Amino acid sequence: MLAQQGLLSEYESYKSAFDSPDFAPINDSDQLGELVVILNNGLAPIRSTAVIPIFSSRVQQNLHIAFPVYRDPRKRLYAARVQVENKKYPLEKVEDVDVLARRALDAAMPKIMARATARAVVKYNTQHSAQEKDPLAGLPS
Repeated sequence: MLAQQGLLSEYESYKSAFDSPDFAPINDSDQLGELVVILNNGLAPIRSTAVIPIFSSRVQQNLHIAFPVYRDPRKRLYAARVQVENKKYPLEKVEDVDVLARRALDAAMPKIMARATARAVVKYNTQHSAQEKDPLAGLPS
């Protein structure tokens, strides 16, 4: 395409970069073409929250920790194809946003859980300290 568009310096640099000195562009562009089909199937998963009790040895009590989860099962598209002039072409999956989102959450989960636990301990300690000073001040929200 670079040669057909007259971008000869870029064409030569790519021939050199890919070590293809004998490569020659195809001149019969009327017979060639490429169709790119992009199929967006569905949406990224929706985050929700789960709450679990975790025992804290520091405060000797169960603390309720909230953390993000993806609850909905993935909806799969098993096969897709395009038909052009009675010939069928299978589509290839380029990226699965659901998998990316779940992997990113899994990777971040240790840090998320540590921060959520620390927040719960601080909240408990703040409420406990306030209740010691004034019994009505540290009531849980």
